[in-house]
Amino acid sequence: MWAETLIHHDKRHLSTSYRYNAPYFQDYITPERIHRITQISPRDRTLTPDQIRRKRNEAEVEFEMSYSSQRYPETWQHQQIAVAEYLDTLSELSARLDSL
Repeated sequence: MWAETLIHHDKRHLSTSYRYNAPYFQDYITPERIHRITQISPRDRTLTPDQIRRKRNEAEVEFEMSYSSQRYPETWQHQQIAVAEYLDTLSELSARLDSL
C-alpha cells in the first residue's frame, strides 16, 4: 500500500518503480534497490518481462523528452531518490518480518 501510494504519479506510465531505471536516476539508485522496491509494489510485482521492458522504455523516453523543459526539476529528482531510499528500507524490513 505504501509503495503504491509513494510511487504514484499523475502520468500513468511513470506510476511504476521501474521509472528509477531511467538514466535520470542511474547515478543515485542501484538496480538492486529497484529490484527490492518492485517486490513490495503490487503493481510492479506481477509484470511480465515484456511489460517491464515497456515501462522502462516509457519512463526513459518521458525523462529524455522533458529534460530540456525542466518538467522534472532537481528538487523532484531528490524527492524521488528519498522515496526510493524509504521504499528500499521498507522492503528490507518487510523481508525480515516475513522471515520470522
